[in-house]
Amino acid sequence: MPIPLKTGIVVVTVLTKHICKVLTRYRPVMDTVIAAAVTEGVITSIQQAVLKTWLDGAQSACDIIRLVSGY
Repeated sequence: MPIPLKTGIVVVTVLTKHICKVLTRYRPVMDTVIAAAVTEGVITSIQQAVLKTWLDGAQSACDIIRLVSGY
């Protein structure tokens, strides 16, 4: 059964692709800002680890969702 063109997975794929483009371009700067936030006491090192894990997951999800959706 082919995947319909308009499904939630397509919307997620488009959003994830956009997130991945942003992460590819800005991730080094984002990591610097996150590290500075820890240094300044804005967030804890545990919060930094959670955020970095989430950002890494978003980058990985892009490729996986493309495989699942065919887009």
